[in-house]
Amino acid sequence: MKKGLKIILLIVLITGIGLISYILINNKIKTSKMEKAVSIPFLLLMPDDFRNPEISLKYGYKGYIEIGLLDDSVFNKMEDKSIIPLKNGDEVNVEYKNILYFKRGDEVNIPLSLHFVSHVNKEIDKVGVILDTMKEVRGERLISTKGYGITDENGNVIKRGEALINELISYEPNYLVLKDGETKNIVMKIKIPKDFPPVIHFQIDPMGIYADIDEEIAVFQNETIDKMWEVVIND
Repeated sequence: MKKGLKIILLIVLITGIGLISYILINNKIKTSKMEKAVSIPFLLLMPDDFRNPEISLKYGYKGYIEIGLLDDSVFNKMEDKSIIPLKNGDEVNVEYKNILYFKRGDEVNIPLSLHFVSHVNKEIDKVGVILDTMKEVRGERLISTKGYGITDENGNVIKRGEALINELISYEPNYLVLKDGETKNIVMKIKIPKDFPPVIHFQIDPMGIYADIDEEIAVFQNETIDKMWEVVIND
């Protein structure tokens, strides 16, 4: 009886270890795929961690590019998790407080700053910066889409599609060089085409900013950017 119990416990232990190993390995694979898709690695590092040479180098980052918001006057301010009524009678739920209102055909310019710091300035004393949401960088590109549906007069969906948010964003300039410790200003342009699909709400941020270097350089938004911005199209 005791021998049988020991065998059962051993099987349970081996199965448990195997399950834990599978979860860890599977999670690592998923994380690796996600890391390749974004300019900021999927690690639980905060801006201060990237600024700290010891922590940053520990995770393999030899420097960082910090994105900052210079002027937030282009945004309308709302309380977090608000409901916004639209002219057509619809409502949108927003999660963040910075709102950009558009009509189709509108364009807005958002002033940003880029600041570069090298943790190994004898090795890397400057870095090129690519600012292009449509460009593949080292074989990878972050894609942001928003799904929509077109309905008939009875409310039946007759067509579904996806709007590519990347296409709405451009930068001026779209390439620059930063020396160690240098800050330069850029302009992020968001334009909603007149023929933009029937999407009324999505979230956006300064995407498509990459270090033009094979070394690992972290790219992150600093505390002046409140996570994401809400775009509401209110024709």
